[in-house]
Amino acid sequence: MIEDIQSVFDLPFATLVVLAAGFAAYRVAFTGKKKGHGTIDIVFITVVFAALAKFVFELVVGQFELLPSGEVAFKAAAAASLAAVAAAVLAAGFWRRWGENWIMLLLRTTRVSYSDGNFTAWDQIRVDTTIGGTQLVVRKKDGSQVMCADLWECKDLPFGPSIYGEDGSIALYVTAFRSGPSENWIDNDFEDTSYGVALTYIPAEQISEIEVRNLKP
Repeated sequence: MIEDIQSVFDLPFATLVVLAAGFAAYRVAFTGKKKGHGTIDIVFITVVFAALAKFVFELVVGQFELLPSGEVAFKAAAAASLAAVAAAVLAAGFWRRWGENWIMLLLRTTRVSYSDGNFTAWDQIRVDTTIGGTQLVVRKKDGSQVMCADLWECKDLPFGPSIYGEDGSIALYVTAFRSGPSENWIDNDFEDTSYGVALTYIPAEQISEIEVRNLKP
């Protein structure tokens, strides 16, 4: 293991920067969506972003060729490294925010595929940032239910209005609860002037159903 790590650090500096930029971009592009990715997926996705980073790195280095040789080494390496990492991460952010959705829309429109590429339907709900939920209801296996009646009112609280776990767990600010579906909702004061706001965590094994309301586009 140590020998493998040492062999990586023995690579040229430019190669290390490009690989690091590619992997950082992969993490940005697929944060929360890595489930189902095997080693080969990670490697080739990293290589795609690394190729962009290498192009930018070489482009920036070329701009320093007219400088005296003593200044080239440090300035070129520093500028090219920053530019390469920035380009790869920005490209990853663009892909995550817009690019992937555009490609999926194109595939659906042309009837090539109706799959969204996510491992489960819950993953699509969990990672989609284009639609903001307005209300969240969690129904538990014991029959009880908890609700955040207005997610928008909680959006500026710590951790945002809610947290959707990869394992199916949920954390939310409970504004109301009831012991069963036929019972009336009881308001819950999750804010305390002395101790702050209470975020409630519900493990996946306790949840039977999750309902998220969204505004129509």
